[in-house]
Amino acid sequence: MPMRRTFVRIGCGAALVGAALAAHAQEEGAGWCRNRQMYAVPAPAEVTIDGRLDDWDLSGAIESFVMAETRENQTARFALMYDADALFIGVTVRDPTPLINHRDPVTEGDMGWDGDALQFRIGVNPSDHYPQTDATWMKEHNSSLVHLTMWNYTERQEPVLVVQTGMDYRSVPGAGKFSVIPPGGYQARYVMADDRRGYSLEYRIPWATLTARQPLKAGDTVAAAMQVLWGKTGNEHIGINGVTYDLQIPGGFAYQNSALWGKVIFSKEGRLPKELTSAGLPVERPLPLTFEYDLPETGEVTLQLFDAHNEVVRVIAGEASRLAGRNTERWDGLDSLGRPLPPGTYTWKGLYHQPITTRHVLSVENSGQPPWKTDGNNGGWGGDHAPACAVCTAGPDLLLSWISAEAGYGLIRVDAQGRKQWGVLRSGISQLASDGERVWLSTGFFEDDGEIHPSFLVCHGIEVLSAKDFRPLLFGNGAKTLAPPADGRPEADNVIGGLALSKGTLFAAYRRRNLVVAYDAAQGTQTGSWEVPSPGALAARPDGALVLVADGTLSLLRDGKLSALATDHLDRPKGLALDGAGNICVANWGALQNVSIFSTEGKYLKSIGVAGGRPRVGAYDPAGMLNPKGIAIDAAGRLWVTEASEAPKRISVWNVQTGALEKEFFGAAHYSASIWMDPEHPDEVYCDNVFWKIDLDRKTGYPKSTVWRGRDPNSPGLYGTHGMGFKMFTAANGRQYGWGNDEHLAAVLSVRDGDVMKPLLAFFWTYAQKKYIGYPIAMDTGRYPDLGTFIWVDRNHDQILQEPEIASAAALPAECAKLYFRGFACVDKDLNIWHASGAVNRPLRILADGTPEYDFARPEVAAVKETGFVDAAGCLYTLTQNDSNPDKIGYGKWAPDGTLLWGLKGFENWPKAVSYPTAKPGKLWGATALLGIAGEFTGFNSYFGVPHLYTTDGVFVSRILRDVRTLSEKLDADVISCENYNGCLVKPKGMERYFFLGGDQDGRVTEVLGLDTVRRLQGGEVVIREEDTQRVAAALADYNARTSAPQKLVVAHGLQALDTAQPVAKALDSKRRFEARAAYDERNLYVRFKVTAPARLVNGIGDPTLVFKGGNLLDIQIAADPQADPARKTPAPGDVRILVSRQQGKPMAVVFRPKVAEFAGSPTVLTSPTGKESFDAIELTDRIALDYVEDRNLPTFTAQVTVPLDLIGWKPVAGARVRMDLGYVYGNTEGTKATARSYWTNNGFSANILNDVPNESRLEPALWGTAEIE
Repeated sequence: MPMRRTFVRIGCGAALVGAALAAHAQEEGAGWCRNRQMYAVPAPAEVTIDGRLDDWDLSGAIESFVMAETRENQTARFALMYDADALFIGVTVRDPTPLINHRDPVTEGDMGWDGDALQFRIGVNPSDHYPQTDATWMKEHNSSLVHLTMWNYTERQEPVLVVQTGMDYRSVPGAGKFSVIPPGGYQARYVMADDRRGYSLEYRIPWATLTARQPLKAGDTVAAAMQVLWGKTGNEHIGINGVTYDLQIPGGFAYQNSALWGKVIFSKEGRLPKELTSAGLPVERPLPLTFEYDLPETGEVTLQLFDAHNEVVRVIAGEASRLAGRNTERWDGLDSLGRPLPPGTYTWKGLYHQPITTRHVLSVENSGQPPWKTDGNNGGWGGDHAPACAVCTAGPDLLLSWISAEAGYGLIRVDAQGRKQWGVLRSGISQLASDGERVWLSTGFFEDDGEIHPSFLVCHGIEVLSAKDFRPLLFGNGAKTLAPPADGRPEADNVIGGLALSKGTLFAAYRRRNLVVAYDAAQGTQTGSWEVPSPGALAARPDGALVLVADGTLSLLRDGKLSALATDHLDRPKGLALDGAGNICVANWGALQNVSIFSTEGKYLKSIGVAGGRPRVGAYDPAGMLNPKGIAIDAAGRLWVTEASEAPKRISVWNVQTGALEKEFFGAAHYSASIWMDPEHPDEVYCDNVFWKIDLDRKTGYPKSTVWRGRDPNSPGLYGTHGMGFKMFTAANGRQYGWGNDEHLAAVLSVRDGDVMKPLLAFFWTYAQKKYIGYPIAMDTGRYPDLGTFIWVDRNHDQILQEPEIASAAALPAECAKLYFRGFACVDKDLNIWHASGAVNRPLRILADGTPEYDFARPEVAAVKETGFVDAAGCLYTLTQNDSNPDKIGYGKWAPDGTLLWGLKGFENWPKAVSYPTAKPGKLWGATALLGIAGEFTGFNSYFGVPHLYTTDGVFVSRILRDVRTLSEKLDADVISCENYNGCLVKPKGMERYFFLGGDQDGRVTEVLGLDTVRRLQGGEVVIREEDTQRVAAALADYNARTSAPQKLVVAHGLQALDTAQPVAKALDSKRRFEARAAYDERNLYVRFKVTAPARLVNGIGDPTLVFKGGNLLDIQIAADPQADPARKTPAPGDVRILVSRQQGKPMAVVFRPKVAEFAGSPTVLTSPTGKESFDAIELTDRIALDYVEDRNLPTFTAQVTVPLDLIGWKPVAGARVRMDLGYVYGNTEGTKATARSYWTNNGFSANILNDVPNESRLEPALWGTAEIE
């Protein structure tokens, strides 16, 4: 495959293999690109070409392998020698199926690479500039680049050599068909190894055959690259585990791009010291032990060791690609916690399978096209934490806002068909107005009339954004926001109830002020105001008059005079819009639950939507609205309605003439979407408090019913949109039940009654200082004290909490208060309630209507705590959420009597795991949720969106989906782009298919393919001897000593010193790495970055305050005040963060200052549901210079940032020290989503967090490093 022309020969298969090879190369432990250079040494006077290499000087040889674990089977030692007449190539190869290559040079000379083979590429003109910059997509032909393909044709035992030149692979003079060199043009020999598990080869190739104008000699340095290929038995193509690319730098394929080639140094002397030839190689983790086994067929392998207590002490190999036959694994001899395994006898289990892949099937509660996020920002849908709120037209498109967003988008632009064009993370947008080019918005909501979300009862003023990409704009007067009239009233009185735009004038209704204010929409200056009683929604007529809701009446404001238009067919009116004829549309929030249409004079004409709306609970009726709020008429005359209600969240589009529903859009689903399938009901899923009717074959989903909505403030709330989610199951009695949390964070058990899930009981609790968002009845501090746990049982079946039905755990026997703290953990098919404490409530009886009855005063205490699921045999599955003891079983399965059947240690919670790499098989880094049981498989989800699948007897199978932090190509259905603490693995009844359910802001159903290929290895015993343990311990100590050297940063003096300054570096993986060096002079600080990243330095976030959301940012953090406490937990004046990138081809720099000395203004506060971060100043500046140079052939660039010292207030003093940190925020190719963060010193929690604005913006001076000022 390394020749470009072979893509023509074998078509798309080669492209697929190439993609797989590229992905495989990035796995930790891969041997690809290990060597960047090598030495060719002078050949001895006499060399016999016999293939044995016993007369060679091998001191310049390099070792290349596919991956460290299989070095025993797939290793090559590659050596070069030279003299005045020829180049000598010698290789010793370890190969379990040696010398297998069936490509006849006569008929398939262009396919010689597809088997046991060697490819070597070399530049034969030492005067050419290094690195070379030729590539297959360029037109120029460089004849000094020479490609060699070498193999031994099995059928005739015939050594073959193919020579071609240039990146267009031209044949050389004297070559035959397929560029095969006749035997007289070289000498070669292959020899089988004595143990028949490898071979050696030796070639002597004259310089003339290589088309060199003159022989290469001592002192020459030329570009070169090599590949070793391992064939398979039979006539199969090589696979992802059959090739290593070496003597090159990462970033692609050397056969396509000579800029990736490494170099060969022609040494004057031979017998080179090892220190010279190994310089620059990474420190390799020692693998002193071996493990041999037979594999029936080529596939992915798992090998695990269990100790006498059934603990999984080590996963030696997990989803590792291996060839059929005898295999030898090299491993480090450590347990899962990184300690040498003690001597003893261990049991090993193993399995193998074909690659486990995934396929998106459908998504519910998200109408995005596609429903997942995309690099172009046109995927996904709206806000995830709350329903839609406002809508307005923007030319032919529409703008839609949601009350709250974290993983979703609080403001999006869609076309007339509802296809998302753009989105931005904003919350609390309650009102919108647009002229098509700009959008004016306000935040804040009223609560005194029963609306939602008291947390948004604030107003930050009216802002203006670009309607194209939602980039913040300034008003003509230089202000960012339009402030309300200044009269000292509280902020809550500034919430705006309506916005309207007409001929350059923006009108705003200040409801609590009884005031409508007019502003110059462009300049931001107030131009007028009128007293209006309790004004709400507004709409502007072409003649300048305002139609508005005033104190619940439809009214007209013309020339400062208010007159009533209509009072009937109005019921708590909210939204208001005018159609093309001037007719007035009013959204009724009250009992009518529809939209009333009036003439321009206020005469009632008709209503849109079923009177009373769609049912709040039960069967879904699309013909009815629920809580219609924002409305707009689009260019086609259709009515768009945002329905400010959950379960489902909906935006409906209606034909105004006929009253018919034309379109409806759902979502977005809640953050880390809770979606679940009962395997007994494969035609429906639960998501966001809704049963969705699905068809797995047609890939469709549609609301079936709203499963529950509280009928009273003291009723259990909406189920399972967050936290532990909500899980459906069919019990042993044949009825369907659900368990999980409700919106008040109570743990609820419910039973299905038709299409409704009626709550039966709940465990709820109160918090200190009454920070409780739950039932009003629980706010009585006398009866319900702080930090209490309470049990409600619905004895009268009205689904309302009443005092006689509530018991305090503290009033039960003494042990119950602790056993019942924070509710229960799961419910099994026998309706036993399992608590994390180990308590079990077993039903005394189950009534005919399916209601179980319990005696909560007499719980059993099980031998196992933290039970998450119980299987049909009564075995318990656990996943701890406590990592204080690494020797505790973090994930396991237990017999009913408490005997451990299998278990893994080493759980690390997600706040720690955010600084770790992607979890390997057997690691519990960031594990968050059990996936349930699906046939013979189970598993857990992780915070980073990568589910780990296991067999039910504890053998690792595979990871599926992609870690959101390692995103390098594109956002797609395999990326769950938020925190993850839900998920479901299911095998539907009657199907031999498996599905994973989980998403970020969509209820995503993903089919898992390949589990049917899982087969078992025989297993057996492994003995670790005392001398093995000692050898492992010694190797580990040596490795730790060689890798513990700290990086030191010196801020050099003078710009020129930047060239030689010692850099600091940080690598996330082979595709993401940066190094940085710093210098200063009397005017500037200079920081030069060299970055390897999948994306260029491009940022697409228009809002400077949120620029970190897009990634692709140079990050400089520094303490300008040397007197500030270095251990401070919060920033002090002088602490500065500078983010630098490019937008629209131009430099862009933003300076973040959390604290400014003597600051007297209003800070910018960045918020999320997790908290807030305050900045006295966030400044977009043009004073910071950027010199940017891309490598056109490599994913690498150099960027030098020049920061004026007076801008940051830093006065460097030679010989002193400064607290600072340097880093890079990686992003997708569009610069619209950050994918990872990396810093010289800060590896703390916040420095690794994505998808949370306060953490992403935070400065942490205590975690910065100390640099020396030269």
